Amino acid sequence: MTAAAAPAPTRVRPWASVFAVMFFSTWAGNQFSPLLLLYQERQHYSTTAVNGFLGVYVLGLVPAFLLSGALSDRYGRRPLMFAGVLAAVATSAALAFGEAGPLVICLGRFLAGVAVGTATCVGTSWLKELSQPPYDLRVDPGAGARRAALSFSLGSATGAVVAGLIAQWGPGPSSCRSPSTSSSRCRSRGSCCAHPRRA
Repeated sequence: MTAAAAPAPTRVRPWASVFAVMFFSTWAGNQFSPLLLLYQERQHYSTTAVNGFLGVYVLGLVPAFLLSGALSDRYGRRPLMFAGVLAAVATSAALAFGEAGPLVICLGRFLAGVAVGTATCVGTSWLKELSQPPYDLRVDPGAGARRAALSFSLGSATGAVVAGLIAQWGPGPSSCRSPSTSSSRCRSRGSCCAHPRRA
């Protein structure tokens, strides 16, 4: 008898999809900060209003931190992470129309907090689960935490840098809030369903 052939390894590891979704979600949530001075300078918002935009972000962030982890334990990581991705898409859309007024900006900021809070809590837990056997056999115990930290840091930094570059040197910067993020986020939505579900 011949020995059964070993299954071919998959090209994309399960944790990589969650890494990408977390990256783009944190990008969407942190692309706003470089635009604060732009809003104040070109749309003539007061310092109080600009600080209020930051405060609305916290109103979305804190409930997401408190609730998303527990809800993902109960209903699974995938539905909650998908909700976070939808919040990230809505964030980009709202901030793209920020010239419509402060209420639209506040809505975008609130959704940004929801997206970042969900990505941080649910994404970190899911990355840790997928960075251990049986999903990843060649990894040390701290790999999940490192991957989550790297995804969050890269997403946050990239969002801020890209938005700042567009605001500083892009054509019509006040109307170019987040062109790349929306398309990237739409592509990443499919990634939520491309890896094993939490048991």
